[in-house]
Amino acid sequence: MNVGPLGGYVRGDRHYSPSNDASFDNFGGGVRLLIQPNSLAVGTASALGHPPAHIELESVGCAPVQLNGEVYNAGVISH
Repeated sequence: MNVGPLGGYVRGDRHYSPSNDASFDNFGGGVRLLIQPNSLAVGTASALGHPPAHIELESVGCAPVQLNGEVYNAGVISH
């Protein structure tokens, strides 16, 4: 969900094996602040779930909240 340059998301990883069926883990979520939110590249990539450049607060599972700087979902800085 996006409101202007801010976006929120929830996440979870799904794993499948023939003997154990499906399982889910690494539940979490976060908030993103998009950099240059009005550009065509940001709009197109964001619709695919890969914002070109953003700053996010994220928590996965029981881990503490992290502040990340990412480019196409690849971490550049993390704290």
